[in-house]
Amino acid sequence: MFRSILICPDSNLRRQCRDELARTPLVEVARELDYYPEQLDLVRILRAHAPKIVFLSVEGLREALAVAAEVERSAPGTQIVGLGKNTEPDVLLQCMRAGIREFAAAPFQVAALEESLLRLSESLESRPASLPPATGKVFAFLPAKGGVGSTTIAVNIAAAIAKDDPGSVLLADLDTTGGLIRFLLKVNASGDAKEALDRATQLDEQLWAHLISRVGSFDVLPSGGIRPGLIYEAFQVHSFIEFARRNYRTICLDLSGRLEALEMELLAEANRIFIVSTPEAPSLHMAREKLKYLEPVQLAARTQIILNRTPRRLVLSAAELERILGKPIFASLANDYVAVQKALHDATVVSVETELGKGLRVLANHLAERNNKAPAEHRKRLIEYFSVRSPRIPSAGTLEKPAV
Repeated sequence: MFRSILICPDSNLRRQCRDELARTPLVEVARELDYYPEQLDLVRILRAHAPKIVFLSVEGLREALAVAAEVERSAPGTQIVGLGKNTEPDVLLQCMRAGIREFAAAPFQVAALEESLLRLSESLESRPASLPPATGKVFAFLPAKGGVGSTTIAVNIAAAIAKDDPGSVLLADLDTTGGLIRFLLKVNASGDAKEALDRATQLDEQLWAHLISRVGSFDVLPSGGIRPGLIYEAFQVHSFIEFARRNYRTICLDLSGRLEALEMELLAEANRIFIVSTPEAPSLHMAREKLKYLEPVQLAARTQIILNRTPRRLVLSAAELERILGKPIFASLANDYVAVQKALHDATVVSVETELGKGLRVLANHLAERNNKAPAEHRKRLIEYFSVRSPRIPSAGTLEKPAV
């Protein structure tokens, strides 16, 4: 069965086509439009539904030809069936020049539509529809233990990446134990992450608009409240992430760190996983334990450590901390209580004028692959770009075996 969308401003023509298509098992109509969409709207619809066939009314010929051109540009190989009452040679010639190889004239008949669909199936075999790719990168942030600032980092990284690429970033709060992003950013969305996962296989641009809120230059999918132990099938999580990947270049997942079933499925979909820790013994201990837990499921290799609230003078050097963790520290962020509290009070992000804000900006640019043009042999490790001063080390014994 071919997934399709139907674009037809004429209500009678649209109804006739829909009714006839409902009689054939060869196609399903995933979305109906009673208008000719503009370029941005059309691209979003194509990404949301990934159709193989577009049924397009050519009654508004100029608008229809513009839609056909954008379909070919954004999703080459997607087949178009022209619909209309006008079968004049000039109209059909212009349609053919625009790449519309099949035309159905009203009144529609299911037999004729099926013949067109069978011919289109041959075209799809020889030239499969190149759908808008699901290329968005997924970054998962989870705390080593509660209260280490993982949510603050996820929020600020999303905002910093979106500042130079508005509308391309999704911040999704998938903490089922009570996510804070709705509260921190004063989000008023009527939907939430639970509904998005519940309806993962039905997501389209209309439903998605109901679920999210725009905060500044990025979109936010808030948590569904306190619902620990939620379980979803792998295909639901995959459908949700693939939809997000088709619509955003960057997806930041804020997770609880409890590593329950849902969280493990989300981590399996992530390109990179960041465990956020502070330099204190309990936090380092839990970061190390979570790294060990992720090893048997082949997730440790894509997991990195972000050291948060790092004082100007560490009790242990970065090298000692890395020995305790058993993994290099990917990035270190300054301890700036005042800047964080001001951001929380104002429901905004940490000021880029602060040391913490600058560090977050460096990290965001690195994740967005900006300003990374230096030859590989001259590149510093990312942590070397942060202001971490390593003092003389007295002893690591108490941290190697922390009392928790």
